[in-house]
Amino acid sequence: MGVIYGILLSVPEKLVGRYGERARRAIGAAIARADIVTFTWAEYRGDLAFVMLAGSKEGAERTLTELSEMPVYVKIIGIEGG
Repeated sequence: MGVIYGILLSVPEKLVGRYGERARRAIGAAIARADIVTFTWAEYRGDLAFVMLAGSKEGAERTLTELSEMPVYVKIIGIEGG
């Protein structure tokens, strides 16, 4: 079949105060553009993490570019469909 693209984002505790809200706004903009279809988030020991599913490879790459401007961990993953 095809590949489903996801984005993993982790904001370390020491940067959450400065970049947490900025990451949320970038994700909101990606949702408005339909680059991101759905997402979930969690906090763990002060770190902030997001897992997102992208509507396309291009949408994932656009979102990655925006999020990469911040000093956070962000990565695109591809999941093979069966």
